Amino acid sequence: MNRSVASLIVFGLLLPVKGEDISLQSGKVLTNVRVFKVEPDGIKFTHDAGIAKVPFEELSQVYRDKYQFNADAAKSFREEAKAKNQEATKMIRDAKQTAWENQLAQIKAEKERIATTPAESSRLPILP
Repeated sequence: MNRSVASLIVFGLLLPVKGEDISLQSGKVLTNVRVFKVEPDGIKFTHDAGIAKVPFEELSQVYRDKYQFNADAAKSFREEAKAKNQEATKMIRDAKQTAWENQLAQIKAEKERIATTPAESSRLPILP
């Protein structure tokens, strides 16, 4: 391959790729869309206003067909994600509860130590 062709190929790879515009069922139009992940329940992509995940139900039939949307697979995926989220929430809640109980035990132990230790003032000599 000659040098000019190789330069054109490399230069072409460095140029920004213009994404497509997608209209949602709501009428909202997302511009310059670049898909970076397809999941069973929707598509994750970047667009001019940021990053989004749009459920297939909000996309036109063209995109549902293009990315082989399956309602049953989407439902299962959502249920599994919900279960994982609930489990993670429970783990966090349990960890916070354990930390709170440990802190409470430390406070009680410190209070007991203070209550059973003679006060510093009782060790000082009484002056006339």
